[in-house]
Amino acid sequence: MDMFNHALKQLPRVVELPPEQQAPFLWNLGPQLFGTRSWGPKPNRVVNEIAKLLDAPKFAARALAMRLLTEVVTGNHRTVIDYGLDLEDPVLAKRFDNPDAQAAYKAALKLAPKLSAELNAEEPATRSAAAFALAFLPGAAGKSAEHLRKRLDVERDPLVASSLLVALGLSCRYAKLPWDVPEPAPDAAIE
Repeated sequence: MDMFNHALKQLPRVVELPPEQQAPFLWNLGPQLFGTRSWGPKPNRVVNEIAKLLDAPKFAARALAMRLLTEVVTGNHRTVIDYGLDLEDPVLAKRFDNPDAQAAYKAALKLAPKLSAELNAEEPATRSAAAFALAFLPGAAGKSAEHLRKRLDVERDPLVASSLLVALGLSCRYAKLPWDVPEPAPDAAIE
């Protein structure tokens, strides 16, 4: 059995581990799941397995799973941020010309409602990772922006708030939504 299939079979086992062991276990599987190729083999299968993990109530390493999801969707640092376009756009579609890459993106797009729900998680790292993951799903940008704005209104953690602001800016850009930023007062000082 090759490394990818072995790692994919191991992925569901993470929920059986004690919470403090879940993130290291998942982290160690990452290189086997992605391989050395930029998209790795069958990333849509990885997205589907991560979706199952996010549904598992005993799964504690949610933030890391969402970071891995983002890595799968962006294809090992081949990001859509440079484009700010929907997958339907020919420039971005060319970037995602691999059928596996397109399948992974479409599978991840179906997770947008789950990721939006994770914006209300108790753990700050999970909220931040959810915002980060939503920023890389331009096809969900319209609804994501609404969820990100609502969370930003109540967020008290400054690191999570910064993740929300970046994700909100990207989502508004992708959805071509107006986002008015008030001009600073003339006497405002940067501290």
